[in-house]
Amino acid sequence: MIPKEQRVAIGKEIVDGLISPIEASKKYGISRTSAQKYATDYRRANGLPVKSHLPQCHFFRFRRLPLYV
Repeated sequence: MIPKEQRVAIGKEIVDGLISPIEASKKYGISRTSAQKYATDYRRANGLPVKSHLPQCHFFRFRRLPLYV
């Protein structure tokens, strides 16, 4: 398990744009999703906006198509 101080440092590097989550995963031997989580945790801890993978509009996701076209 990685100590909290190192997780914060990894998250800061990713948020500052010094390395990408993929580069962090290779450099520190962690998964890409862990690197992304460290960046998200860093953003939340420092009051920065958290990036979402969801689209801004869910219109096309929930739109029902007609049965017969």
